[in-house]
Amino acid sequence: METKDFDLLDRAKRGTNTVLRDDQSEFGVILESIRACRKNGGRFGLIVTGKFSVYELEWLGEAGADLYTSDGDGGGVRELTLMNDACRRGDAVVAYHLRRGLESSQKPGSLSFSDVKELGRSGIYIHLSNKEEKRDFAQLGEIAHEAQKGGSRLIYYHHGPLDSGIKDLAQNGALIHLSDSSLSKASDLNLILDASKISLRAGANLIIHLQTGLMITWLQEIVDSGAVILFKIFPDRDRAAMRSLERKAERRGLDFRAYYLYPNFML
Repeated sequence: METKDFDLLDRAKRGTNTVLRDDQSEFGVILESIRACRKNGGRFGLIVTGKFSVYELEWLGEAGADLYTSDGDGGGVRELTLMNDACRRGDAVVAYHLRRGLESSQKPGSLSFSDVKELGRSGIYIHLSNKEEKRDFAQLGEIAHEAQKGGSRLIYYHHGPLDSGIKDLAQNGALIHLSDSSLSKASDLNLILDASKISLRAGANLIIHLQTGLMITWLQEIVDSGAVILFKIFPDRDRAAMRSLERKAERRGLDFRAYYLYPNFML
């Protein structure tokens, strides 16, 4: 056993939350680490790269690993569903990052729109953004609705100008991430406040990544609406007020299922 394996097992036995790529250690070491980590109160996230078979991933999921996969890993609906069933038995989840567009017909290496809805219906957490692919809010709403029925969520990362479609998406129970750079005028703020309240009623939330800076009065309204703010910057001005808002926002917490691997990263 290599030094890195001993380090992994040591962290696991201390219950330290861990994220690991599946090609960074051998199956037996990973399995033992997952069991130790979960036994001691930690979570263990495993990034699926294709090293292990579906059968092996079922073992790891049942041991308690949260499996992070994507449409680049080649897994189909059947394989992903088997993995998710195993994760449910291990009190863990499958998080699926959809990078490609939603096509009406199957393309090699990608899932169709109906396939993605089926994944949501089976209880898989679906993560996607509009950073590289244009998204149709009507389609996203259908996926969010199916995911909510299946006991999971659609987690959507929005880039660029706001769209009124986020209110409909919020109503369908999606968790929505967006940067404060998307808020440039008063109508944007009103849209965010409305979407935040709608989202809370649907049992979800809006997550605002503070990257460029907003007026303190806007931030206060957003926090009061129930949204979660992730503070990446602290402008020199209003620093004390910002710290106060951060403490208030931190009390809400952010469940690990609300983001893909790391809370501060916008897909």
